[in-house]
Amino acid sequence: MKRFIAFLAVLSLALSASAQINEIKNLYFSQWYDYPYNFFTLNWETPDPGNDTLQGYRIYRNNELYKTQTENALFHLPTGSNSSDTFLSFNNSSFYIHVVAVYNHDSLASTYSDSTLCYGLALGVKNDSPVNYPEIESTICHSALAINNCPQCKITMLDLSGRPVLNQETPQSKHTEINISKLTPGYYLLLLNLENSVQTFKILKI
Repeated sequence: MKRFIAFLAVLSLALSASAQINEIKNLYFSQWYDYPYNFFTLNWETPDPGNDTLQGYRIYRNNELYKTQTENALFHLPTGSNSSDTFLSFNNSSFYIHVVAVYNHDSLASTYSDSTLCYGLALGVKNDSPVNYPEIESTICHSALAINNCPQCKITMLDLSGRPVLNQETPQSKHTEINISKLTPGYYLLLLNLENSVQTFKILKI
């Protein structure tokens, strides 16, 4: 009987050791202020569960649990959201975000090694538009996206779930064309990260 109990204990330890507790990798966070609204996206890669089953994710602000969910994205966008901009407000100060994976084996949660900093809600007043404000030639595009009066800035394109599909910087130029031929047809959100503001546009790739 004692041998049988010992066997069960060893088996239990072996099963626990074989359970996958892979961490979240490539945590991506972006936030911007488009008067008078705050927007953000938080995305991460789905970890390999191995022989286990992935149950979901726990999202933390510092060490405080904010939300448990099954989606691998948290976002508040002009096109839709599964959260609200109150996520950006925590103790009226900046904070670190981290995400852990939860597996069905005893609801075992992974550790984390990737964190991202949130500066909190952006507050302010609407700035006067500069004379040479960036303009999109057409929000319906096929292989290229043309931008006029575009100073040197960072361009980010997100799909409607908030996942980044394109990141690049533009040169100081009156006219810039961005190659989007490899993107799947559909709607995207274009962010132009300027020196003091972020401009957003809804783009249809055909």
